[in-house]
Amino acid sequence: MSNIIMRYEDYLIHTKHASDNTVASYMRDLRQYASYLGSEGIDVLDADQDVVSGYMNSMKANGKSAATISRALASIKSLYIFAVQNREIEENPIHNIKIDKAEKKLPQILTGKEVELLLQQPKVTEMKGCRDKAMLEVLYATGIRVSELIGLNIDDVSLPGSLDSTQFSAHKLRHTAATLMLSNGVDLKTLQEVLGHENLNTTQIYTHIESTELKIAAEANPLSHLALDSPDTKSEK
Repeated sequence: MSNIIMRYEDYLIHTKHASDNTVASYMRDLRQYASYLGSEGIDVLDADQDVVSGYMNSMKANGKSAATISRALASIKSLYIFAVQNREIEENPIHNIKIDKAEKKLPQILTGKEVELLLQQPKVTEMKGCRDKAMLEVLYATGIRVSELIGLNIDDVSLPGSLDSTQFSAHKLRHTAATLMLSNGVDLKTLQEVLGHENLNTTQIYTHIESTELKIAAEANPLSHLALDSPDTKSEK
């Protein structure tokens, strides 16, 4: 792998403190790009706009989706920005590259009834069921990722089994939680920080979701009935 890519990975991890998922995504895109350049006999730092455009066209010819191509281009662009900042190259070779716009799909969310049924699945008469119930409620109440959930005090979890049967809904729970937070008055910037989005545009997709089930779903949220102190109340204590 190119030295500049390895240095960029180190930069993402130790300077940007990017999440494991973000680093893995960038590196996957950049390794594939470097592999293409290698087959063409071109060094990463010697690539120009025509070379990058050729790679984009190659991805399209191989059936890659517009979203995948757009993400790859963003990863490559960020690499070259890093290279320019470190004076490895004089200018970013990515200028006015035209690619198909990725279709923006609204996140899928669960209805109030679906949430209710899902939360009823674990059998709380046994320890494993209590654990699974707690995990589902944390996912729904906070909107954290599954990878973040399983990283919470994982050394304390020794019971056998897993949440494989509910894995299909884990991301929907995250989307549902985010949508409910927004509908209940959480501002976009705060929601961005809660969800761990690097780009506010990613968070804004939730503003386009409208559902008659949101009120019902909000009532089912395990944190919806907690009495939280207002800022004024806190200041009086």
